Amino acid sequence: MVSPETEKKSDKTGRIFKVSNATFLSATVLDMKSTVDILNHPTCAHRADYTVLTCGYRGIEKGWTGKMFGKRNVTAAVVGNTLLNAGIAYTSWKLYQRGGKWNRKFATALLLFKTADNAMAGFRNVRYSADLDHNLGTAMDYSGRIHWSH
Repeated sequence: MVSPETEKKSDKTGRIFKVSNATFLSATVLDMKSTVDILNHPTCAHRADYTVLTCGYRGIEKGWTGKMFGKRNVTAAVVGNTLLNAGIAYTSWKLYQRGGKWNRKFATALLLFKTADNAMAGFRNVRYSADLDHNLGTAMDYSGRIHWSH
């Protein structure tokens, strides 16, 4: 017979695991969306009067998929990272299902670690996109509004 204290602890661990799964999914979506946005960014920058400032901007994937499959391959970046994250989610789920205090703690820690990694990559991508106009304007000695086109 299971004591009420043990049941409360396992229920708390179960909730923490479910929350870590949800945050893991959210961080994965943020990372993939921001990666696609950078890799599909328009390539030509124009001044406010639409004269060409520069062409040839290329966003690149700086993670492991960029090193393995090419820095501009959108499909490889998204599919590779999604498969890695699915493997981590499956591994943590299997560890959690095995039961035991340390298996469950390790499964939750694994998800939280990868959540932090995905969130940092996503925020880095968002910051890179946000700073792009400023950095290009500074490099081209232009302080006006920049319009982008393909």
